[in-house]
Amino acid sequence: MQKLSGRTGKREMIQNDKIVLPDYLKFVKRKPCVVLHVHDGPLDVHHLRAVHWRESDRNDFTGVPLCRAAHTEIEQIGERMFQETYKINLWKEAFYLFLEYAVKKEWIKVHEK
Repeated sequence: MQKLSGRTGKREMIQNDKIVLPDYLKFVKRKPCVVLHVHDGPLDVHHLRAVHWRESDRNDFTGVPLCRAAHTEIEQIGERMFQETYKINLWKEAFYLFLEYAVKKEWIKVHEK
């Protein structure tokens, strides 16, 4: 995450930001697998940030729902190859999930014409 420094205007990286939101994880787990579109069986939340067991960098807003088979596959072949194989952008999927959640929580208001 980046933050604007008040005096210099230079961007500085904030290291080790950990965003853990159990309510958001429950929301994500209620969604079907973003790849195989199944909702039966075990569902895992794959974090796009905090992979490789780096819990200190965990950001729940980067979580996407994957069925156990897809989650196992992404851990085996890596995110880049996984996204190429399934023609999916997991960051975009995580963003859409966040938007849906933010609207549900009324953090963002939707104005209809």
